[in-house]
Amino acid sequence: ALSEFGINAQTEDFLPFRGMGDDRYMGGVAEKYGLPYDARMKEKGYELFTKMAKEAVFVFEGAAQLLIRLKEKGAVLALASGADKIKVDANLDCLGVGNDIFSAVVTGSDKTPIKPNPDIFLLAAERAGLLPRQCFVVEDAISGVKAGKAAAMKVIAVTTSFSADELRAAGADHIIDKVDKVYDIIYSRKEV
Repeated sequence: ALSEFGINAQTEDFLPFRGMGDDRYMGGVAEKYGLPYDARMKEKGYELFTKMAKEAVFVFEGAAQLLIRLKEKGAVLALASGADKIKVDANLDCLGVGNDIFSAVVTGSDKTPIKPNPDIFLLAAERAGLLPRQCFVVEDAISGVKAGKAAAMKVIAVTTSFSADELRAAGADHIIDKVDKVYDIIYSRKEV
């Protein structure tokens, strides 16, 4: 999408902006290449993403099963993503689950401040009827780990985007290499 604006972005250019919402994700890279962010960049990105999602989105093994298993156990699930609703819906479609599995969904379309600001997690907890201390945040981005900790929530970090050392330095309470390990962390705790 950025190539249409004269930016020859590389995959690694996006990494520092992961988890910060799509305006910052696209805008940060545009700024790196000396161009101001233009909302049309994101619009073009969504146009391409929604066309290519089914073939291009990598679904982490066990992710859908984890959500179903947690829901069956009685967990209250909330989704808090800096991505806009159109992208979240496309990702959930690729995962094979709908918004109805969640008690609350907060996206970048809700216009909360971007992570590492904790507002997106606090709003998701509020909409789900939970106190922050009752929540686990599952994150793969440094900005998300910091946001979860700032929200006074327990953070389980998955090493799919950043190293264990980077996630630990950001404040993660638990670090795992596969998302399916989330269930055991949550339900091995006596207070849950």
